[in-house]
Amino acid sequence: MVVGLFENIDHAEIALNNLAEAQFRNKDISVVMADKSQVKTISVGRGPLSGDFNIRIAKTLGRGGLSESDVENCRNLLMKGAVLIAVSGPAESDDAAAEMLADNGAVFVSELTGSI
Repeated sequence: MVVGLFENIDHAEIALNNLAEAQFRNKDISVVMADKSQVKTISVGRGPLSGDFNIRIAKTLGRGGLSESDVENCRNLLMKGAVLIAVSGPAESDDAAAEMLADNGAVFVSELTGSI
């Protein structure tokens, strides 16, 4: 699974559109925001992390292999309105997903390697 954090909702929407055009499935795309009502305005993704916030997102990202400082940074930015997009799917698609997230303005991109 690859995660990207966007400070700008517009960049997140563009990334989501590009992922859809590249045939990533909605069920493999998670969108996480502090305000769950906003998630529905930009995504129909139903991935494994969708809507997962607060303590659960920190635990999930930590189990995935992110450092405590990266987890705390993600959580703080989410509290300020950032958007986290997670893309799960075949391992061979991770590099393409990471590149799309980075190219569309993600301020942080990482591949989660631990068990989610």
